[in-house]
This record gives sequence, C-alpha cells and structure tokens, in this order.
Amino acid sequence: MIGFFKKKEFIRWFVISLTVINLASLGTILYYSLNHPKTNGHKFDKRLHAFDYLQKKLDLTDLQQEKIKTFQESHFEMTHELHTKVSKLRSSLFEEMSSINSDSILIEKTIKEMSEYRTQLEREMAYHFRDMKSVLTIAQQKKFKKLMKRIKKRRAKRSKRKSHYKRTKKKEKTIPEIQLGHPERRNLSP
Repeated sequence: MIGFFKKKEFIRWFVISLTVINLASLGTILYYSLNHPKTNGHKFDKRLHAFDYLQKKLDLTDLQQEKIKTFQESHFEMTHELHTKVSKLRSSLFEEMSSINSDSILIEKTIKEMSEYRTQLEREMAYHFRDMKSVLTIAQQKKFKKLMKRIKKRRAKRSKRKSHYKRTKKKEKTIPEIQLGHPERRNLSP
C-alpha cells in the first residue's frame, strides 16, 4: 500500500513538472512570435533591412523611395525565382551524383544550366543597381558608390572566412566516381 502511494505521488509530480515545462515553452514561443516580425522564412527580412539602410545613408526623397521600392520588389521577385531554379537543379545534381550509375552527360548538362541561371542572377543584380543609381542625385551616387565598395569588402572578408573554415575542416574521403581524375569527367565535349 505504501509503494502505491509513493508511485501515485511521483506520477503527480512528474505530470506537474511536464505541465510547467510545456507552459514555459509555449510562453517563449508566443513571446517571440509577437515581438519579432514575420520574415518570409529568413532570419530577418533583407529587403526591409537594405531599404532602411539605403534610406538612412542616402537621405532619399519620397519619390526616390517609391521608385527604389518598385525596383527592389521586381528585383527580389526575379532573383527569388532564379534562386529557386538553381536550388532545384542543385538537388537533382546531388541526386544524380549519388546514384549508383550516374550519367556524366546529365551531370554536365545540369551544371551548365545552373551556370546559366547564376549568370542571369549576376546580370539581374547589375541592372538592379544601375536602375537604383539612375534615381539618385550626383551626391547620392557618390555615397552609393562608397556603400557598394564597403559591402564588397565585407563580402570578401566573409568569403575569406568561409574558405578558411572549409580548408581547416577535416577532409572527408571522396567517392572514386566523382574525383577529378575519373575518365568520364576528363573530356565530355563532342
């Protein structure tokens, strides 16, 4: 009889503990969902962040803000579509590479198609900045140029850190079929 009561008391405290933990978790989730804006799946909405930054640094007029917002919306629609296509191609590429009898011609075709989409992304970026610059005054264009140089330096530093990290990671063994010296990869051009 005494063991039964101890067991019942243990279960009661266990249920109470789980309830408190669940309530704390729900409270945390609710707090973050109410205090942090929705960002379309990103850590922060890059479009809003970039626009606010430009607006602040370049002291944009209302008309300039309206035109730049229009440019940004069309730019992000286009680049999102291109990024989605590249992502799908990358997935199919990895699936093909990991299959037992991978088709080298299909792999090369997929890589070429990915390259074409990346070229379109770069072109879209260049024209987007050109369009934005066309709305600015000469003084704002000079500031814009300085901002772009600063952004370029930051990206270069970030890229350098990433490549350093990749070099210092332990190297994994590669599958012989995808090594550089594999005969199917040497000369696929007709």
